Amino acid sequence: MHNGKDEYCSVLEYAERLISELLSEPEVYFSRGYLNSEGWKKVGVVSKVLARRGLQIRKALAKIRSNPSYEVVTSMLQQIMAMLKIEAEKACSN
Repeated sequence: MHNGKDEYCSVLEYAERLISELLSEPEVYFSRGYLNSEGWKKVGVVSKVLARRGLQIRKALAKIRSNPSYEVVTSMLQQIMAMLKIEAEKACSN
């Protein structure tokens, strides 16, 4: 069980790191106010990593797909990040 917990926590940390990159480097992942191909790749990886994390995350990812503007993407990624932090506190602390 401990190994599964470590793997789960590693997945959460990886997703948080990917989202942080997207949020901290808009010049790399956005062009003219919308996700560019590099941004879509990174969002795709986040989506795959978190595919089974819950309905709220899937809804946020669906909003990104339907409106990939900077405002929507950053808002949804911040919400996902907050959920991941809560989940990590519950699952990964002793």
